[in-house]
Amino acid sequence: MPPHLKKQHLGTVLIATPETKLVLRIQPSESGDSNEALVNACVFLNIPLELLSEISKSLHPLDLLSLLRTCKFFRNILRDKGFARPIWRVSMHLATKLPPAPDVFPYPRLAVILFETSQCMLCTVSIPASTITDFELRIRSCSRCRQTHTASFVESFAPKVEGYPFYDLIPSTVPSGRIPGSYLVADLKAVKATIADAGFAGTRLEEFVSKRKLEMAELRRFASVCRAWEATTEIERKAKDEITKADRNTYIRRKLLSLGWGDVLAVMKPPNSALDRLPLVNIAQPVTQSVWTEICPKLEEFMARERTEERKRHQEALRKQAAKRMAKGKKALQKLAQQNKKGKTSS
Repeated sequence: MPPHLKKQHLGTVLIATPETKLVLRIQPSESGDSNEALVNACVFLNIPLELLSEISKSLHPLDLLSLLRTCKFFRNILRDKGFARPIWRVSMHLATKLPPAPDVFPYPRLAVILFETSQCMLCTVSIPASTITDFELRIRSCSRCRQTHTASFVESFAPKVEGYPFYDLIPSTVPSGRIPGSYLVADLKAVKATIADAGFAGTRLEEFVSKRKLEMAELRRFASVCRAWEATTEIERKAKDEITKADRNTYIRRKLLSLGWGDVLAVMKPPNSALDRLPLVNIAQPVTQSVWTEICPKLEEFMARERTEERKRHQEALRKQAAKRMAKGKKALQKLAQQNKKGKTSS
């Protein structure tokens, strides 16, 4: 057990809590059964930290994020660098096969970037199309927040901190040609404050800069690996979505066929029919019995409309064919009449 985590005796119940972080008071039940009182509160709070650690390692990073957000106890536990970092490292490796993240890239933030892909981390706006992930900056942000919270630079005009290029000290994207680099304004302010508060100077400042330079280089290498993983994952996701869509389409067609819509399905052949383009069908979501029960009435309404439209189209096609035959017959009669007229004239 980490030295800064201890057992506190509250009433008759022992609860593992981070020191001075959370005091949870559980009163015994009316029957005097402290275990019953604990279960009524939260049974997980009485799990030994060693066991909690082993259980947490098998969870997906998204599950760890959900657990972290449940209460102060789990937030303090799962944000503690000494205790939680091995948990996050194992969980992240099982989910992504990524190498260990550098110390300057907190695992909870990495999990948010990798798996909660629809939300800006700075303003919580959920617009997937407008958010951009910057692994070097360790954020995913919308266009408005990028303008507000980040700044651009080119290497020849990069600001300096105590005479050192700032991009050796804080997370930043590297400028390439005409594409400028960028950094978070808050990161630059934070490193300046750190140097000022610690009073770094001379050799100590050089040591601090050397350490930060190595950390930033490691962060950029890890960011490159993350981008490659993200691209590969996106390709795999699209392939799985196509398979799921095909399975959904097949399932729905089989169900509609059993309901007597075979005549309409014979006309609406995949993959580019109106049925295949229907949002209820063309979606990467497996069809369970409950889902089918929900979408079946809407699909039958659609099929009924298509059957009516198909009959109209068929009748219109028959009418046009009849009109063509009549026109053709009329021309044949006119031609025959002309031939008869010529025969009488010649005789």
